[in-house]
Amino acid sequence: MTEDSDLTVRVSHRFPGADVAAALGKALPIVESIGASGLQFLASDGSCEVVMFAARPVVEGENLETSLRRIGATVAAQLDLDPGALVLRGAGEDLVGALEPGDDSRPVAVLRRRAAEED
Repeated sequence: MTEDSDLTVRVSHRFPGADVAAALGKALPIVESIGASGLQFLASDGSCEVVMFAARPVVEGENLETSLRRIGATVAAQLDLDPGALVLRGAGEDLVGALEPGDDSRPVAVLRRRAAEED
């Protein structure tokens, strides 16, 4: 179970030409590196997208923007992405972070404050 102050990290990676078994094999290093606690597979037309979910704790007293930047840098390193790929969108409590490398062969990550309904 996650805490109200946790951030959720959603990483998606599309594997063209892969079925579910092949995509899982290719995604396992990412699953392990981010400590994913949930997986979702979306297979269609000869490709498979793997969506991985992880929770990251927020440091007590840390504001949302600082948490997103700190955790975003960690996730970027775990995904072997440039930390400069982190983009913040929204404002206040709706602020989210996104790692978008701009290369379809790389994973994409979204970081946001955990919502109560995610339990």
